[in-house]
Amino acid sequence: MSYQIACSRATPPNIDQKQNIRDKILIIKQRLIDLGYNPGEVDYLVQKLGKGKSLDELGITKLNELKQALETQLDIAKKCLDAV
Repeated sequence: MSYQIACSRATPPNIDQKQNIRDKILIIKQRLIDLGYNPGEVDYLVQKLGKGKSLDELGITKLNELKQALETQLDIAKKCLDAV
């Protein structure tokens, strides 16, 4: 098998996995808004944590890091509300 054929058969990045993570991030964003965050605050968090890149521009690793950071923020928000 030639090198060109082998390269042309390489599997592209897992688009479904990236979409799945993006969908989860959008759900977490909405949950934060539902808990009382201003939508602009949530967008700022995403932009800050994503280094100014859109979700489409981030790779799987960075998307996972962003998702984890937003989940942590969501947990903090829930704990604050439960303490009141």
